[in-house]
Amino acid sequence: MARSLLIPDPETATIEELKQVSRVGSNETATRCTGSQMLLAGADRDLVCSALLVTNRALRKWINRFNQCGVDGLIVKKRLGRMAIINDQQACERVELIDQPP
Repeated sequence: MARSLLIPDPETATIEELKQVSRVGSNETATRCTGSQMLLAGADRDLVCSALLVTNRALRKWINRFNQCGVDGLIVKKRLGRMAIINDQQACERVELIDQPP
């Protein structure tokens, strides 16, 4: 059974708010805001997916977050990276070793 189509809730944010957020955030945030703007303006989902080069699943996630959190849900948050193998003190010791070999 196919999932029902999610539609952005226009009461969550206006197109102007989406434009402002898209200028502040990263390229990924701008893409998410553009997709929401296009859907609020009445564009077809397939058109939005092909224009932004995203999957229907990604678009669905964006709409869901937009409806739950407003424009804040579209802003890309910093992700955790790989854990450091050595700590800061060990890194300093290695730099000193490289700069001044024994």
